[in-house]
Amino acid sequence: MTRKLFTILGILQALILLVAMGCQSSVILGQPDIVGLIEDFQEGADVYHCSILVKEEASSSSLYDLAWVRINGSTAIIRNGTEVEGTACLFLEEGMRVRVWFEGPVMESYPVQGYAKRIEIMD
Repeated sequence: MTRKLFTILGILQALILLVAMGCQSSVILGQPDIVGLIEDFQEGADVYHCSILVKEEASSSSLYDLAWVRINGSTAIIRNGTEVEGTACLFLEEGMRVRVWFEGPVMESYPVQGYAKRIEIMD
């Protein structure tokens, strides 16, 4: 009887661990820091590093009206609901509508400057 109980408890623990791991993959981002059009594009040292100047759309309620957004290898670029793999900077160009979430603190200059955690291209 004790052996059966330990087996059942072990299976339950494994199921709880799998459920907990699945919950960790969902990202709660909240509202984007800025929603707008890419006004300028600056190439970086390689295709993994670049910067875009995003100007807020009049209809959005963004935290910032103008922002230099730095992109690096850890920035997630989302297009059509799918993450773009690899050379993210090759997918960005002036005139695109984007939603941007910053990672970490931003420099409070004007325009604000910071590293992007996630950029969604809104086609």
